[in-house]
Amino acid sequence: MKRFLPVVLLLLLATLPLACGGGNTSSNGSMGGPQASVFITGEDAPLPSVLACNVTLNSITLNNGSTDVSVLSRPQTIDFARLLGLRTLVAFSNVPAGTYRSATIQLSNAVISYLDLSTTPPSVATLNGTLTNSIALKKPMVVGPSGLAGLHMEFDLRQSLAIDASGQVTGSVNPQIDLRPVRSADSEAVITDLRGGLVSVGTRSFVLQRIGGHDIAIDVDSNTSYSGTNNLSTLVSPAVIEVDGRVQADGSVLASEVEVVCTDAAFLSGRIVAVNPTTGPAQTVTLLVGEELPAISNLQVGFPTTMDVSAVTDYDIRRFDN
Repeated sequence: MKRFLPVVLLLLLATLPLACGGGNTSSNGSMGGPQASVFITGEDAPLPSVLACNVTLNSITLNNGSTDVSVLSRPQTIDFARLLGLRTLVAFSNVPAGTYRSATIQLSNAVISYLDLSTTPPSVATLNGTLTNSIALKKPMVVGPSGLAGLHMEFDLRQSLAIDASGQVTGSVNPQIDLRPVRSADSEAVITDLRGGLVSVGTRSFVLQRIGGHDIAIDVDSNTSYSGTNNLSTLVSPAVIEVDGRVQADGSVLASEVEVVCTDAAFLSGRIVAVNPTTGPAQTVTLLVGEELPAISNLQVGFPTTMDVSAVTDYDIRRFDN
């Protein structure tokens, strides 16, 4: 089955007819007039041999025919190969309501990790990819001053990563993106992979700190479900929390599900690429690190690390709400 890596820009705006045009004046989104809100999510990925594809989003701008409005406050590095069927929150920003003629994404620093089957056992090899160009989204959006709508961009890794005649990834990246409108009721508006460290707990909300130090408010209501016997009053720092929910107009997330991932240890996620020994109880596993909370100095996201699991007795299978 062909899979894509969609990146979604969802705007607090009403309609999405398409037009054409361009512009060159820059702005940070603080122009006068009615303001709208935009959040960006990323998900899904294809290409079986690719274990990680970290690409830095340097900037994302919308253009209304005369002005460029930034919707990414700072560069974000995303592993486009990690989010298999999941959507995580990348950024949130306010923009002036109006007609946007185009959108441009500046990309850099592609680091591709792939499974090397020529070694015994199979190992992880890494390439520093080269990006051929920036991506200009030439189909603009004409939007009203209210409502929730967006632009859905599918990043097709299968077509974006060059492969030679033997099927080997070469490291060349020519980003291929497809566009289609989305609305607030669409499934692409749901966040299903939002993790962070618990900072504080309020009466009907709590605050998570994302990787990189960005705080995000999580609202809860009577429909929010919790893992195990947890509830809002049992959430105590330190803890790593995972949230599913929908982004709201003020930049917070209204949680549909809250899972306490761990309370007494660091959190690592990634693909297991080797087990030693290959039969019998495992003594060590090699993990391609996809995410870590908090940041650990001797571990690098996108690269493998070997961990001793000989004393581990507690295993669980995570439930995915798909």
